[in-house]
Amino acid sequence: MSYPDACAALQVEPRQNSAEHFARQPTKERPWEPEPERQPSEQWRQRAETFLAECREHLSSEAGRAALYGRALAIEFALRHGLGWNPTDRYDAPEAWGLEPWLNSKGNPGKLFLPAGLVVPTFRKAGPVAVKIRRRDWQPGDAWPKYQAVKGGGNGALILGKPGLPVALVESELDALLIAQEAPGLCSVMALGSASNRPHTATVDFLKAAPVILVALDFDQPDARGQRAGARAWAWWREHFPQSRRWPPAAGKAPGEMHQTGIPVRMWVEVGLVGETRQDAPHAPRAARHDAESEAVAAMQPVGAHEAEQPLPSWCRADCHGLEKSIAQPLPGWCSTRCEHFHQLAIPAAGMSWWCCQEEDETHWRRSRLGSMAECPLEEGRR
Repeated sequence: MSYPDACAALQVEPRQNSAEHFARQPTKERPWEPEPERQPSEQWRQRAETFLAECREHLSSEAGRAALYGRALAIEFALRHGLGWNPTDRYDAPEAWGLEPWLNSKGNPGKLFLPAGLVVPTFRKAGPVAVKIRRRDWQPGDAWPKYQAVKGGGNGALILGKPGLPVALVESELDALLIAQEAPGLCSVMALGSASNRPHTATVDFLKAAPVILVALDFDQPDARGQRAGARAWAWWREHFPQSRRWPPAAGKAPGEMHQTGIPVRMWVEVGLVGETRQDAPHAPRAARHDAESEAVAAMQPVGAHEAEQPLPSWCRADCHGLEKSIAQPLPGWCSTRCEHFHQLAIPAAGMSWWCCQEEDETHWRRSRLGSMAECPLEEGRR
């Protein structure tokens, strides 16, 4: 007896085809649960500390400084965060790192590849937990990746900064370091390593404590389906961390490339955080901005120096340390805009903006809105 005949005999309505029925049912995804970080062995940590110490000795070499210069990182900052330079390709015995030995494709004992390049560690309280090397000799199409992770290390994200601050979320550890260098105190930074990676148990509370998360994953080329990895990941971050704000680099695919085009990283972070209401951050912008800026960030372009129409006041030396953008407003008559680091940024729906910066010591800056200042801050500081 067929299914329709059986239904007729029982005087019930036939149900739709079972395969079709189940195909139409929405798939229920498993709720996301953070996993604990994988931790390296104690022997791995000790060997990593020795390797990092050796590489730090070479960071001040010509090649090491050139690598830092290419990433806009100061050598003092890099040393403070444990970076180093590996001058030659090395092949260590895996046992030296506490790893099980293996055989290579030729049947010989395998070696742990430590390529020449810029060495970037990730630390936790117990010491180094991961080491990546930006390969000096990498070329497109290379069999080895651009960033070589030392086998046996942990899989936790690089975190720089304190809990409770806004967090800039990026992929590359070097981009995270650049943001930490350029925007100290303004935000903390987390480097995921890949757009598809998710936070682990140890980092979830750090992210939840952030009043805002600037999701600045790489703006890669679209895949065969026309989708970008960062755009796909954005939906996940928006769902699991509602304080997330999509904030792609204003130029290039990542903050480091953006910085090379002339758009300062700190300026880009400040615009991203203008809606943040915290008052305790020393360099936080002091006024709310329209949400339209976050949609317009991809169109931001540097426009070069500006020559004010007003005559230069007699009290202004016009050689102080820089102007940067802020709220769109007319320039006051005393400002010549001729400072060495004067920048402007054109933001659709917001116009031109500027900040006046006066260096108070080697690390702290006083930033005030030009429209709220009665005279040059250099003159004010002399009284």
